Order: sequence, then structure tokens, then C-alpha cells
Amino acid sequence: LSNPKTARKYDVDPGKVYTFECYDHTMDFANYKQVVMLGHKIDMLQTLNGQSLALGMYKRDSTNVFKFPIWNEGLVVAAAEEENTKK
Repeated sequence: LSNPKTARKYDVDPGKVYTFECYDHTMDFANYKQVVMLGHKIDMLQTLNGQSLALGMYKRDSTNVFKFPIWNEGLVVAAAEEENTKK
């Protein structure tokens, strides 16, 4: 669909349900860690500074088609702890 002539033939119907699948053999979404060389795990909570991961699709003009934030329980706990330390 990168060709505009082809892409014009398709549209997204908000009345339909679309299913997306994302596979990344290096990402452990359950534990919010990314596995890199030699099995070393990087804590994404620290790497992303408490932000959620996001999967998105954008048009060439940067118009957002969709954006799915991926949250982990650790993000919620860390945010609550940070909020409590501010008080």
C-alpha cells in the first residue's frame, strides 16, 4: 500500500473490527524487558523513562492512522510510587 494509486482503493471502516498481531522475538512484553545479545535483558521501564511502548501506523504526511500504547503493570506501579514521593 505504499503506492498511492493502490492505497486509494482501500480505506478503514470504523464500524469493523480489525485484528493486528505484532511479533518481536527480542521483546518480552509480560516482563517489559528486551532481550539483546547473549541473553542480556534490558528493563524497558528504565529505558523508556516510564513511558509505554507504542505501535502505530502513519501516512506519509504523518497523519496518525492508529496508535496502540502497550502498558505493563510495572509502569502503573512506578507512576504511583513517583506520585507518592512528590507529596
